[in-house]
Amino acid sequence: SDLGLTAALITATIMESLYDTPTAQYWVYQTWFFYGLLGTLGWLIFAVAMSRLPWQKRHLPFLCAHLGILLLLYGSWLTLKFGVDGSLQVAEGRTESAVEITDPLLLVSEGGMTDAGTTHTVPIPWMPPNATFKPITLPEYGLTVDQYLSHAESKVTFLPAKENGELAAPALHVKLAGGPNAPPFMRVGQEAWLWGLDANWNHQQVGPAILAMAPGPDALPATGKGPEARFRLDPKHSRLVVSIQNSDGKTHEQAFPYKEPKDLIGLVIKTGWKFDATLTVLDWIPRAKSDVTFEPARIQYGASAPPSAIRLHAGNSTLWLGLGDRATMDIPAGPNEKARHFTIGYFYRRVVLPFGIRLGKFSIDRYQGTMSPREFSSVVDVDGGKDGEIKARTISMNEPLQYGGFTLYQ
Repeated sequence: SDLGLTAALITATIMESLYDTPTAQYWVYQTWFFYGLLGTLGWLIFAVAMSRLPWQKRHLPFLCAHLGILLLLYGSWLTLKFGVDGSLQVAEGRTESAVEITDPLLLVSEGGMTDAGTTHTVPIPWMPPNATFKPITLPEYGLTVDQYLSHAESKVTFLPAKENGELAAPALHVKLAGGPNAPPFMRVGQEAWLWGLDANWNHQQVGPAILAMAPGPDALPATGKGPEARFRLDPKHSRLVVSIQNSDGKTHEQAFPYKEPKDLIGLVIKTGWKFDATLTVLDWIPRAKSDVTFEPARIQYGASAPPSAIRLHAGNSTLWLGLGDRATMDIPAGPNEKARHFTIGYFYRRVVLPFGIRLGKFSIDRYQGTMSPREFSSVVDVDGGKDGEIKARTISMNEPLQYGGFTLYQ
């Protein structure tokens, strides 16, 4: 038992130094083998203590040492079984009581998630990149989680919207590049997608200019006095209109008619900016919807690795969800039945504490003469608990707050 436990701890320590703590937990600390070693150790310690019966006064130090080890093992089991280990994020002046635990859950609700009684949760255990994922099937919904990425990066593409009921807006893939006299980085050029339906996509900083796409036929206002190109679709006259603003804030407008969207692909628009900069239309979708997929992240280990993502499959439909995402999905029913409409979310599990924590002030103490943090501290109030209110209690790295059976660390 001792030899096996030593080998497991050495393996876990090496793995944690090479990769990260969650990976070591998955392969060693949270395995049945490691639990079995700890159980065997506890049983052997108990058996050795019982072998000294009848106990005498001189056995007291021996019994105390063995009892201490058994209590540590029992306490570890209680923490594993019933403990709450998560993060409580509170902004200054706000009160929070929801603890976020790093146990991902899939939430499925037919219709919406307003009625908690109709929302079903399915655990999605975290797995390291090299582990084999077994698909998770939800037969009552006709859903299957068929792919899991431990650390994923999103990839957004834009597709033509086929149905009039789908949320859609114009999308434009454009390249900004300079002429022969431009600096090398300007001659190579920069590309960007513009999509009018989302605030993260309808304005893009590309090189020295701002490029923007309006969600409808109305022109967008200028964001400043620098170089800008603001696109909008004029469906009445089947043309793409662009407002070019120079560095002096003066604007002129150009319109480009088309019969088919492909007619504008390859269009070169002269901007009148420095270095004979031009805009080239690489792709153009008058009614576009976004399609989000995920791929393995470039960073797969450590604190800087992004969170996980899952892919759901139902009939001919697939849906990617990154951790923290929520989406809707229509799942095919029988031949003569309407498709079932679901709201699906992928979140960390949350536990609500029986009291609230109000953050009065958060402070960072730094080493003298540097910007390196020396200590973090928070001044908090505790409201609504059975043990009474606590006012202006300071929590720092070595001074946690114990209240209502919970310990809160900074």
